[in-house]
Amino acid sequence: MNRNGIHEQQMNDLYAMDTIKAELTTTKGIPDPHLAMIINGKSLDKMIAAAFHAHKSRLKDQQPAIRGFFQRIKGFLFPKSTWEFDYEGSIPTLLDVFYDEIPDNAKAKQVVWERINTVGETPVIAPLLMCPDDLDFYCFVVVAEIRCVGDTVRWERIGLDDLENRGIQPETLGEKVLWFDYIPPLVFPKEEYFECIETFRKALLNAPTQQTEN
Repeated sequence: MNRNGIHEQQMNDLYAMDTIKAELTTTKGIPDPHLAMIINGKSLDKMIAAAFHAHKSRLKDQQPAIRGFFQRIKGFLFPKSTWEFDYEGSIPTLLDVFYDEIPDNAKAKQVVWERINTVGETPVIAPLLMCPDDLDFYCFVVVAEIRCVGDTVRWERIGLDDLENRGIQPETLGEKVLWFDYIPPLVFPKEEYFECIETFRKALLNAPTQQTEN
């Protein structure tokens, strides 16, 4: 119950639900068809990229006196680590792209599914997207603070994990996050949310065994 005496479930009912589903698509990161999270009709990577670029544009429009110096001061307006990445093309961590034979990747894969499958009233920080070039936790990882509220699953915040050692210690992911305060919370019907996750799980179970190159 919030400070106005309204239950969170009642608050959810006041707003239109967001939609989430898993669909085959192509992205900048992987040109071949693959599963992606589709949020309100747009793939998650494109949704985040669009919000980020819109936020940058608003900042420049609000500060016309320094528009010509924007590139020089961008480090003050955005944390450096959030500025460097092109989020469009980042790929779902739920895809079958981790090589189990590589210990760090096997641990990362375990963290992904443990966090996704243990969503409850207590918030968890779950990895959603990662760099399409490295296919691991070493480059960048987009995370969400997720919890269940009644018949809904809420992504309270979305951000960029900011721990340098998450590649070799995936269990530390989420201990330090640069939150994207320009992306509002997302609220999904619980059944729809877990249907999306189940689609990824079934694809993972049906995927051919990967092998490392000699």
